[in-house]
Amino acid sequence: MLKVYITPGDPFGVGPEIILKALSKLKKLKFSIVIGSDYYFFEKKAKEFGVDFSNQQILFENIYGIKGKEKNFASLEGARFSIESLDWAIEKLREKKEGVIITGPVSKEAIRKILPNFIGQTEYICEKIGVETKKVLMSFYFRGKFIGLFTQHIPLREVFNYINKELYLERLSIFKKEIKKIIKKSPKIALLALNPHGEEFGEEERNLKKYIKFSKNLKGFFPADSFFGYSLYKNFDGIFAFYHDQATIPAKTLGPSIQVTLGLPLLRLSPDHGPAYNMKGNANFQSMLECFKFVKKYLLF
Repeated sequence: MLKVYITPGDPFGVGPEIILKALSKLKKLKFSIVIGSDYYFFEKKAKEFGVDFSNQQILFENIYGIKGKEKNFASLEGARFSIESLDWAIEKLREKKEGVIITGPVSKEAIRKILPNFIGQTEYICEKIGVETKKVLMSFYFRGKFIGLFTQHIPLREVFNYINKELYLERLSIFKKEIKKIIKKSPKIALLALNPHGEEFGEEERNLKKYIKFSKNLKGFFPADSFFGYSLYKNFDGIFAFYHDQATIPAKTLGPSIQVTLGLPLLRLSPDHGPAYNMKGNANFQSMLECFKFVKKYLLF
């Protein structure tokens, strides 16, 4: 049976809540769930939110005892738990040759008080398992479409410095290959332009377009506004964006969406939002629910 390993993220954020609420909406699963957390903490949370998850067969591995008082803000204890649970998931990634990891939302700000160089969970996983970040692609999935990022967590002003044909073609190749593995067919890919109105400013023409073999399965470069505004995205399986918000704004607007990390030895999914301390008790769990639906749709054979 396929195993899905779940990290709750920051235990004082919405992670436990969205996991429990999503699981309560699912019928009996055909995959096994293992949560890296204290069972009694989740049992307490289930009572707090009025959620019954007894209809699902769930295993718990107690990796960190949560002893502190409940908090509604980013804290060192929440950060320590986030790191411990992420390390647990990475160890599972090292041990297993198959399966899925779903990571809950964390506070990067709090984690940086312990690990000053922490960029994000994706980069942390890459460093721990010895995979180059340029070989791993952050993507978002919504309405049956994947939107991949050429650059990830870098300032917008630095995006232009990353544009070169070798890196672009390498990351585009990863995107196409990984999507093909998931959807089991050659994907139709659209390339987004970097600038407003695309070719008017020339970066894509001068630096990239002449090196790309366009075909019926690879088209571009599309101005991002009209591409989504006129629903052209519906004609493609994947969309390749230049930078973070170029991908996340349409994904979250048209979603619910989830993050899908491509290029790791094991597939990693996560909800598309942060720990949202102020939303506890009223958290929107649709993104976490989409993670489970993604597993059911693409990974059960």
